[in-house]
Amino acid sequence: MKDFITPRRTANAILMLRAHAQYRNKSFLVVEGPTDRDFFDRLIDQNSCDIKVASGKDNVIMVLKELQKGKKKFEGVLGVVDADFWLLNGVASPVDNLFLTDTHDLETMIISSPALEEVVRDYSPPDCILSSEEIGALIRGTMVTIGKDIGYLRWLNDTESLGLRFEGLPIADFVEPMTLVIDMAGLISATRLGGNGDSLEEAVIKQKFCELQEVAADTWQLCQGHDLMSLFEIFLPLIIKENCGQDSAAGSYGQSDSAEISQSLLAAFGPVFFAETKLHAAIQKWEEDNHPYLVLSEYN
Repeated sequence: MKDFITPRRTANAILMLRAHAQYRNKSFLVVEGPTDRDFFDRLIDQNSCDIKVASGKDNVIMVLKELQKGKKKFEGVLGVVDADFWLLNGVASPVDNLFLTDTHDLETMIISSPALEEVVRDYSPPDCILSSEEIGALIRGTMVTIGKDIGYLRWLNDTESLGLRFEGLPIADFVEPMTLVIDMAGLISATRLGGNGDSLEEAVIKQKFCELQEVAADTWQLCQGHDLMSLFEIFLPLIIKENCGQDSAAGSYGQSDSAEISQSLLAAFGPVFFAETKLHAAIQKWEEDNHPYLVLSEYN
């Protein structure tokens, strides 16, 4: 069904809605997918803004381009997409009214915020000697240390089009739970299988990877949200067990699957945390420049 939702169809749907009186002064926020829709649904003014899912970053861009064709550009529409590696690579926005997440993606923007500590508090036992803030800092630091190395490999794959396969890889299989260290050699070997990367010399990939690691880069632009979610699932019970005891950790095992964690983090990231982001400031500026169109709720 998704294949039939083309950028042109989405753009035409927006044009048709604007023809109705109740949408005359409504703005339209175009996002990549359902998770993005759920994220912004709690932050926008429902009476002033309507969210449209374009099914992918490239499609968001194409929708905006479709609406900006012709002599009279369509007003009151903006798009938000994951930064991915654009900020690291210095990629300029290909279209007007397109905004990026502060960090690599929405998930990392949430994990870098105090929303992480909010979720950790729900899983931490009340009798733990460490506070949820201290446990959260331990978990975040461990996740980011490992996630950054995976990020360098993803960045290498992105910039040099190596054809490595990351989708569906079980990150947990490459993490040593006792030392909390990732087996990067094993991960590199696994990413070559099933993709175009299997035609490359593994030694060459490892050499390029090591060379890229020497390049200083913003950690939060390197780390990918899905990787950190997988690592959070692994490290949450381990770090609670180490710092709060076996009995205290028992309640975390079997409960912190990635889907539940994702939903918990999404729910914890409210308007107060969003108000501290560059993305929030950019949308506010857009509202000032595009009166009378509004996006954000008055509580943001």
